[in-house]
Amino acid sequence: MAAASLVLLLTWFTIMLSYYGVALGLGGLPGSLHVTFSLAAAAELAGVLLTAAVIDKVARHCLVACGMLLAGASCLAAASGVTALAQCLLAAGKFGCTVALIALSPYTSELFPTSHRATAIHMIKDSCSR
Repeated sequence: MAAASLVLLLTWFTIMLSYYGVALGLGGLPGSLHVTFSLAAAAELAGVLLTAAVIDKVARHCLVACGMLLAGASCLAAASGVTALAQCLLAAGKFGCTVALIALSPYTSELFPTSHRATAIHMIKDSCSR
């Protein structure tokens, strides 16, 4: 259980860091701030709706892994320097972070036994989210 706790701690930390990094990075892009914000909001809404539709049909760890891979690949590719392409790639990164973040909450709670669940979730979320 200690190994699972450490892996989840690292996963939560990575997703939260990527999510806030993408959110802060979107404001620094040249171009219209309104267009960039609209793309990010649309990507986040699409991520929430897609995750809500498929979370019971697809394994949660697959959603977390795919979301993290999409977010990481998009953020690395956004460093290309092309403004319009970077906006779209960072929106895709926000989509991936949202999918992973939403799927990770129930996955974390299902991984621990009931007697340790509240303590484990509190420890993991509070140490990574603040």
